[in-house]
Amino acid sequence: MDKPVSYELAKLLKEKKFDIPTFYYYENEKLVEPYLENGSSTDTDFRVDLSDLKELFNKWSKKVSAPTIAEVLMWLYEKHGIWIIADPSVNFECWAPRVFTKSDTNLGKYKGVLELNSPTEAYESAIEYVLKEVIN
Repeated sequence: MDKPVSYELAKLLKEKKFDIPTFYYYENEKLVEPYLENGSSTDTDFRVDLSDLKELFNKWSKKVSAPTIAEVLMWLYEKHGIWIIADPSVNFECWAPRVFTKSDTNLGKYKGVLELNSPTEAYESAIEYVLKEVIN
């Protein structure tokens, strides 16, 4: 859950006014990792607190903020009162996304999507549903 969401989800988030600074962004549909052009995040001689490098890229017309799933989940909860979970099957072979509101209303399984192959797929599917169908 620490990799950025897809470009399609990032565009939807920008339309819905996602307003949390991120480290990554998309430009011309390409994922950009700024500030690491001369090193890598795994380079032991190149250690910085990356949270200081985050920016709200959505304020620029040609850039799209690329948050992680975890950042999106917290934004949905804090801004819209929506919580998403990915329930595993007994053997962890498939995952069922569930969407809740702060008022404890279970929006439940949706649109026939019952079982997905990974928690990432379950979260992304539920986030897309919420952005398209629940948030105005």
